[in-house]
Amino acid sequence: MNKVKLKLVYFTTESKNTLNFVSRLENFESVRLPENGDLIIETPYVLVFPSYGGGKEKGSVPVSVLKFIMKPENQKRIVGIIGSGDRNYGDMFCIGAKLLSKKLKTPLLYEYEIRGTNTDIQNVNLGLLKIEKELNDNSGE
Repeated sequence: MNKVKLKLVYFTTESKNTLNFVSRLENFESVRLPENGDLIIETPYVLVFPSYGGGKEKGSVPVSVLKFIMKPENQKRIVGIIGSGDRNYGDMFCIGAKLLSKKLKTPLLYEYEIRGTNTDIQNVNLGLLKIEKELNDNSGE
């Protein structure tokens, strides 16, 4: 039986804040989402992306992310979402990740600010390892 390896699919902008966060996570292969969203993921994955729109719901999910997640194959394999944002937006912090999580009925695993702290990295690493273990424990059923 092959071991399930969880992937991270991430969208980043010119600031590369999401790339910075994802590159600090250990033991997980990551794939950058192309601008056109044209990517199919064949294994279980977690989607990581920043919220847009200056604290407004409309436009808070990047177009590339929407194009990617509208593919049925990608909807089937998503196991969770991690969102980044700016706490200056108050209740609208990570609104894009919250909205997409609700729409897809998939867990919002974690929210972090801008590039994330070392504590955020530790928490996400532990959470992802737990998810990967659960996927492997359930793959033999």
